[in-house]
Amino acid sequence: MYFIRRQALSGSWPTQQPALFAYQDFLDGSGQLVASGQWSLNYVRPKITVQAGDPTRVSATSIRVRWATDKNTLGIVIAGTPNSNVTSVLGYYPYNFWTTLEMDNSAAWGTIHDVTITGLPANNVTPPAGSNAPNNVAVLVIDRAGNWNVSSNFSVA
Repeated sequence: MYFIRRQALSGSWPTQQPALFAYQDFLDGSGQLVASGQWSLNYVRPKITVQAGDPTRVSATSIRVRWATDKNTLGIVIAGTPNSNVTSVLGYYPYNFWTTLEMDNSAAWGTIHDVTITGLPANNVTPPAGSNAPNNVAVLVIDRAGNWNVSSNFSVA
């Protein structure tokens, strides 16, 4: 079965893409752009503006964040506890909780967003290692062209 799939024209590898430039000069990469409508030239990341006063704690286990973007995006809210705010061999990962993508919540692409992250550890419980309350909160967004951006980190008591 694998052999048949790999030998089929639709399953062949590598996938051939149409040329981006015609008459390309291989010394400096210049050339005439071909079929500009087929290629996305949108490489600008969306700008995130979190509403003043947000994020806010709604309950002991949930935080609400409202933000706006300069173009249509989908987003998620990400949060982490002080205990998860560490640097490992793989890098720095302060967030270990996140919402589902807004699309999963029947939302549409838009510029105004209002998301509440729920199911967080209660902020009134203190385990032996320190505070259990998520205090690192940020927003992650993506636009239709695949450009993404992350807001600055916010602290929530």
